Amino acid sequence: MKRFEQKGFAHLALLIVIVVVAAVAVVGMRVVDSHNNTSVTPAAATRNVPTKLSNKADLNNAAKTLNATSVDSSVDPNQLDQDLNSLL
Repeated sequence: MKRFEQKGFAHLALLIVIVVVAAVAVVGMRVVDSHNNTSVTPAAATRNVPTKLSNKADLNNAAKTLNATSVDSSVDPNQLDQDLNSLL
């Protein structure tokens, strides 16, 4: 009987491994990229916010800065208020 040699099987397995690793890398990059896009922007982080609120102007300045800071769009403000009130 003749034996068939399985040349090329190792190449196919290596190709499949490379494709799987590339797919995992692409998904990982998208996750990291989306995480970086939802973080605080440098412009919002460098605004002039006093460390101590000593008068109404400081409080208004801090409120404007917080209102201008982007937050996670999936957060429902009403549900967040209810959750915080239930903790108090």
